Amino acid sequence: RARELLLLASSDSAYAAAGHRVAVGDADQPAARGLRLDRPQVLPGAAEPSIPAEPSIIAPLRGWRRALGTIVIEGVGSTRLSDQQRLDLTADLGRQLSAGIENVQLLEDMLRQRRLLEDTFNSLIDLVVVTDGAQRVVQMNDAFAGRLGRARAELLECPLVELVGADLAD
Repeated sequence: RARELLLLASSDSAYAAAGHRVAVGDADQPAARGLRLDRPQVLPGAAEPSIPAEPSIIAPLRGWRRALGTIVIEGVGSTRLSDQQRLDLTADLGRQLSAGIENVQLLEDMLRQRRLLEDTFNSLIDLVVVTDGAQRVVQMNDAFAGRLGRARAELLECPLVELVGADLAD
């Protein structure tokens, strides 16, 4: 949303700690160029300070609906792999990283939604209790626990009949 890329990881911890940022529209930056690619690409070495002297590979990190970032692998010229093998391995790495990033984002969204649902559930002034098939308490709101004057943790798994009486439990 900020229209910039933030360096999150590097084999050079001092470089990563500096928190480098790149504008997504800066075509001189390999990371920004990677966003526009469909597949990994080998960049030849260059004398510019912003581009490493050795060949590099840039690869897009693509999610289901949007670009997630770019991976830049520097110094790839010294391996025994062919360019195509390096590109294939980088494409596989990019797919795996993209899937991992999206899974973390989905988990964060799910946890945020769960907190919202719990907050809504607990804000109800009506007494709400959820039981399983054996009529044991599996969930309740704060109003229910407060009315009974007991901690929520000690009410879990209690038979409903012991908490509200037989008539109400029926």
